[in-house]
Amino acid sequence: MKKYVKQWVKEEKQIIKLLFQKGFMDRNFPAITELYWGYYRHGKRQRKRYPKKYKFHDYLPEVHHWSRDYWGECDEHAVVPEMIEGLHWTNLVVGSEDYAKNGGWGESLFVYKGRKWFIKYLKSLPTVNRSSKINRVLIRNRDY
Repeated sequence: MKKYVKQWVKEEKQIIKLLFQKGFMDRNFPAITELYWGYYRHGKRQRKRYPKKYKFHDYLPEVHHWSRDYWGECDEHAVVPEMIEGLHWTNLVVGSEDYAKNGGWGESLFVYKGRKWFIKYLKSLPTVNRSSKINRVLIRNRDY
C-alpha cells in the first residue's frame, strides 16, 4: 500500500473513532452495523505504464453507510464528508447583512480547514461514549 493511502486510512479510522466517542454517530446513524468500507474516492492519478493504454486513479478507502428513501431506493454516503457538511449547515448564522451579501445564505461558524485540523477539533470536544463497539468497523478485510 502506498504511503499516502496508509496516511488516509489512518486519518479515516481516527476521525470515525472520534466521531463515535464524541457522540456524533449516536444521533445521526441508526446502527453501527450499517457502516462498511468502500473504495469510491479517487486518489492521485498514476502515470501510464507499458502494457496499459491509459492513466488510472488509485481509489481511497472510506467508511460508508447506506440509507433507504421512501420509494425503497438505497443510497450510499461517505460518513466523514457527510458529518463535515452537516456541521457546516447546522452552524449557519443568519443576519440581515450576511443574508443580503451571500444571496440568501448565511455564513457558517464552522470552517473546515483539512483532515488534521478536523481531528484536533474533534479531540477538543468532550467525550460522551467510551465504548469500543466501533473497533469492529475499523478493521479492514481488504488491503491493496
